[in-house]
Amino acid sequence: MRRSQGRIDNLRDNASRQAMRVDGMLRQLITHYQPDLTPTERAYAEEVKAIDNAVNGSSGFVCRIQQLRERLDKVLSPAKDSSGKTQAEVKLEGMVHRLDCESETMNETCERVAELRIRLEDVDV
Repeated sequence: MRRSQGRIDNLRDNASRQAMRVDGMLRQLITHYQPDLTPTERAYAEEVKAIDNAVNGSSGFVCRIQQLRERLDKVLSPAKDSSGKTQAEVKLEGMVHRLDCESETMNETCERVAELRIRLEDVDV
């Protein structure tokens, strides 16, 4: 009985060592054969980061659109006091519409950049 238990313990120890050895070899193979990003892929990743900064950064398009919207609201507030629409009001409403369209486009661009960033992060792993 003790002899059988000793053999079982030896087999377990041997299996554990073999598993650790196989894990080490697998890690070596993965690091050796796993391809890195190509220079083109790295350049593309940098370009996506630059676009993201241009859109979402402190001086990006989203911030600029918000500033323009605030300025437009200040300009529109006195014009709303009058009873009839002036030519300036009509122009301003057109500008608001165009800003809304630009805002939608920027939001779509932000979503696309975020998707690309997620995909790039998956590639980096």
